[in-house]
Amino acid sequence: MNRTVVSVGAVLALVGVALGCKTKEDQKPEAEHDVAPLVETIDDDALAVLKRAVTLLRDTDTFSVTADTGFDVVQTNGQKIEFGSIREAVIRRPNRARFETQRRDGKRAVVVFDGNDIWVYSPTHEIYARTSQPGNLDDSIAFLIHELGITVPLSDLYTSDVGAELGADLRSCFLVGDSSVAGVVCDQVAARSSYADYQIWISKSDQPLIQRIVISYREEPGQPQFRADFRDWNMAPKPPSSTFVFQPPAGTERIRFADIQTQDEE
Repeated sequence: MNRTVVSVGAVLALVGVALGCKTKEDQKPEAEHDVAPLVETIDDDALAVLKRAVTLLRDTDTFSVTADTGFDVVQTNGQKIEFGSIREAVIRRPNRARFETQRRDGKRAVVVFDGNDIWVYSPTHEIYARTSQPGNLDDSIAFLIHELGITVPLSDLYTSDVGAELGADLRSCFLVGDSSVAGVVCDQVAARSSYADYQIWISKSDQPLIQRIVISYREEPGQPQFRADFRDWNMAPKPPSSTFVFQPPAGTERIRFADIQTQDEE
């Protein structure tokens, strides 16, 4: 099965290049649910909402969050099957983090950056791998993904730049309006790049936190989606030092990172 590689921070990254570079166009919907502008436009108010969310994440050194994720895998006959997981993250910049994942099929994974080493642990298979951490959190996440081949969905939200590299690809961005997610009143923002459509719900409060995000991959066969609902945000947690320490449980086997990836795909 082919799984679409997702970049959740992409919609926030769209702010980077576009801030202040376009004019606002007011469009009236032709029908109750026809809210997209008739022409592609970049709305200053929508950019301001996104900028607040980006700034909060960039300026907060320690935070934690849980995300319920789902993604489509398009089958050879065109049918879409959804898979998903629960992902917990605890971040302490500049160089510590803990990520725990439980997939819907029950498989679990733990990744720990302790400031010196990267640990990846599979409780399901009772195996772990360890390697030296190359630098700060941004460097470590990039190393984990590009050098070790470990997929880290949502990773863009945890870097200091929140995926700014994609900012130049912004084609449109506008406010859909107010919308509630799990009882939280949000600004719903819609954006479009050359490759995908994005929707992001950001709470209308003193802390503009992301509550939900949906990415639709227009250029992929079957136009699969990635979805994430965020909860239990804590922007001032006090995690104990043990959060960022990994001690291999008795009976576990140390293996190569390549073998960790192979086991996870079973």
